[in-house]
Amino acid sequence: MKNITITQLKYVLAVEEARSFAKAAKLCGVSQPTLSMMLKKLEDELGLIIFDRSKSPTIVTAEGEKIILRARKIFNELSGLEEDLHFAKELSGEIRLGLIPTLAPYLLPLFYHHFCQAYPQTHLKVYELQTDHMISQLKRDQLDIGIMATPLHDSELVEQSLFYERFFIFSNAPRMKVKLSWSDIPTDSLYLLSEGHCFRHQTLQICKIKKTDEISFQGGQFETLLQLIKKHRGVTLIPELLYHQLTENERTKYVSEFNPPIPTREIGLVAARFFLHERKMAALTESILANVPVSLQSHKRNSYKIIPIA
Repeated sequence: MKNITITQLKYVLAVEEARSFAKAAKLCGVSQPTLSMMLKKLEDELGLIIFDRSKSPTIVTAEGEKIILRARKIFNELSGLEEDLHFAKELSGEIRLGLIPTLAPYLLPLFYHHFCQAYPQTHLKVYELQTDHMISQLKRDQLDIGIMATPLHDSELVEQSLFYERFFIFSNAPRMKVKLSWSDIPTDSLYLLSEGHCFRHQTLQICKIKKTDEISFQGGQFETLLQLIKKHRGVTLIPELLYHQLTENERTKYVSEFNPPIPTREIGLVAARFFLHERKMAALTESILANVPVSLQSHKRNSYKIIPIA
């Protein structure tokens, strides 16, 4: 049986994060020779090289990537065990939370301070990430929980539905109807989010567009699209939380609703191992649902058309 210690795995993760043996030693509060010796003993024990020391900054070998992934899982298991042992205590510790860019500016301000006040012993560390990147980080144990469009249909992840968010049409085109069918959207003047946004893919499905070569404009954030549309002719789709951020005048001037079936996206919490983050997910759910508009919570899934994200 291999004689591997938790301390050695801690040093592995420190070097992977710092990309430097000297910086990792400082992070761990030991001398560099001690850290280097412990890692060399680990590599000898395993019969492989974890770090390529000839490079600067230090890089992880292909075999080392597997060791690092296992080390993260072990430390997360230990964290989960500690949480179970102290289940009766107040929720505490760091929570690494990811949100997709089409949610973060509109959802995070609604619940962030409420959550921090309700759980003062926690430290909410927030990252804004596109869906593919977030899924990768969840699986690599670099994130605890993600808030994104679901369902993902991924057997390695656990999902918990939060609410359903309708799509709205934002347009400066003349004589737009108050309510539109899917086929009414003028795709020749459509503005889109850029590649990587799941909302972009959903928009293309709603508008039945297969080729994007002739799309008028593709931007990285909604604010750019909306400002262009206000100044020029054009149309785009926006999520319901953004709709609630608009002024009454903007809604009247630029926004149209869809006739049934109304395209809708499901928003959920996602984690790699539910039993480790059950309390965190429950606390986030409570805080989010206490602060999002009631209209989002009242939507019934069978009354709307859920648009897949892929």
